[in-house]
Amino acid sequence: MPLAARICLWPPALAFLAVASIFMIVSIGSLLLSWRLQPPPGPEPKDPVVAGAYFGFLAVIYAVLLAFVAISVWDSYNQALLTSEQESAALLAVARSLNTHPHPTPPVRRLLGAVGHYARCVVDQEYPAMGRMERSSETVEAFQQVWAAANALDPATSADSNIQQNILANLNDAQRARVTRLLLARRGLPAVLWIVIICGGWLALGFGAFFHGERFWPLLIMNAILGLSVSLVVFAIVELNYPYLGSVSVAPEGFNFVIRHTPQGFPHGDQ
Repeated sequence: MPLAARICLWPPALAFLAVASIFMIVSIGSLLLSWRLQPPPGPEPKDPVVAGAYFGFLAVIYAVLLAFVAISVWDSYNQALLTSEQESAALLAVARSLNTHPHPTPPVRRLLGAVGHYARCVVDQEYPAMGRMERSSETVEAFQQVWAAANALDPATSADSNIQQNILANLNDAQRARVTRLLLARRGLPAVLWIVIICGGWLALGFGAFFHGERFWPLLIMNAILGLSVSLVVFAIVELNYPYLGSVSVAPEGFNFVIRHTPQGFPHGDQ
């Protein structure tokens, strides 16, 4: 499991402290080192003017990078949320079609039970497995049973045939959404981008060593605020990087709704 994914599993307070320490040490340490090695300038310093121009250029580049990554991660999180909703909505459409079926034969009840069993496997087995970046073989088998039960339907009338076609279409939508969900569960930012984020933050915050003033404490507070601001954005990126891990993970609310619309007494329907 990547380090960024492991940090997502930590308590939020501990994760934030870990992220903040990466940047606060550089932000404050660079200023302390600068004041220790170089005395404060005279009343009319010129170097800070040049340093300020370079710092503004570097800050803009790093801010654009952070904004790009934050928006990308947020889009991925929203895609994971939408994918889970699409899968559960497709299953709910199947369940409603079966609950209102004009001929509730044993194969129809068997499919309805299989849909409910699959939804329970997703909630109880697959979501915890995705939180560990693993697969759930029981959920895979449950989805195969849904397909087997759907293909075993024997429509007696043209209306039954239309219902079966709608059920198969919704199961196709659910399968596409399921594949996307499983891919998003394991997809995070590449390692090279994390290197750029961390090293770019160090470079930007390290520029505090080039600024001096008549008083030390105001500069220290400003550097600390700057380091804390960068830490907050990076912490949000870490928490949203893997949408099915951590304290802000996508919840299986849609699948719980499917469970409430399917039988509870038998896992695979009437045999």
